[in-house]
Amino acid sequence: MPSPRAPLLLTVAVLLYGLAGLPRALPQTPKQRSSLTSDSKPQAGVPQGKVEGPHSLKSRIFPGTERNYWVYVPSQYKPDKPACLLVVQDGLGRAKAWRLPTVMDNLIHRGEMPVTIGIFVSPGVVPAPRPNAQPRFNRSFEYDGLGDRYARFLIDELLPEVKRHYKLSDDPNDRAIAGASSGGICAFNVAWERPDQFRRVFSSIVTFAGHVKPVDTKGLDFPNGVIRSSDGTQLYVADTRRSHVNIYQIRDDGRLQFKEPFGHLHLAPESDQSGADGMTVDRAGRVYVTTRLGLQICDQLGRVQLILTKPQRAWLSNVTFGGPNFDTLYVTCGDKVYRRRIKATGRSPADAPAKPPKPRL
Repeated sequence: MPSPRAPLLLTVAVLLYGLAGLPRALPQTPKQRSSLTSDSKPQAGVPQGKVEGPHSLKSRIFPGTERNYWVYVPSQYKPDKPACLLVVQDGLGRAKAWRLPTVMDNLIHRGEMPVTIGIFVSPGVVPAPRPNAQPRFNRSFEYDGLGDRYARFLIDELLPEVKRHYKLSDDPNDRAIAGASSGGICAFNVAWERPDQFRRVFSSIVTFAGHVKPVDTKGLDFPNGVIRSSDGTQLYVADTRRSHVNIYQIRDDGRLQFKEPFGHLHLAPESDQSGADGMTVDRAGRVYVTTRLGLQICDQLGRVQLILTKPQRAWLSNVTFGGPNFDTLYVTCGDKVYRRRIKATGRSPADAPAKPPKPRL
């Protein structure tokens, strides 16, 4: 039986938007595209692991399906010591697109990643019954569906097969699961259903939808942006049609309590709606809110300290921190992306919660 649901270490891949110097638009040019780091390239003196496969696996949990999987084994693997585990959806194609074998070679060699075996597994296919027919492709059914069925396939069918040849750690903190698009939904769902087996997740380029339960239906006209405080204890919810942001305290069990208006946003002349939309926070606990007037920056007590004018007459929709030192604001405004360096530092989505300094009264 699964153990009670434990906290997930969730690293969600995000696209960073943003504002350097004076606000200016960022056209899409080849020079501004992200380049690969040295970790993604083979390095001299770094021993290369091996990728075994494809191996074929038939499933009872998904009747009639067959699939291929590949196993990455680092050169540092020793049969007498359990290795950590990384399961990647969409097979070797996804792993190569992320350059995982090379990245893992480099990080494991430098000791920045534990010795980890990778399993790159493709979605199931029901073979065609005759040559002039198409097979049935099971990817959407397996990856986009809710419930524990795919998790059971991994835990009860795939992992035992790999364990026949390699020693894997049973500690869920030593196990990661990853995917992109529907594969990212699948990865998150596996860890959600079975945190006793997987507690590390990389979920990229995904949209989550499913059965939801309202937690607050009072006093919200048009809730929009949502962000946690830097210490992870407060939840800010922007309301586009009101003049304030709502703040809740997040309980240890994930429920919300103690709702209050968080400060009051400045309004455009003859308007009773702030246009609050996207939000982000910095390490000092300030809250950044995109509004009709511009980017309004509130201190921890909710007082607006500064308003950065919109870079063009258009809807200011989203804001986040980025750059090598997370000291660059990125915003989306209308049909453009802008950036601006500021004397504040944001937080990476992967950062652990951290207590901000005590606010000035």
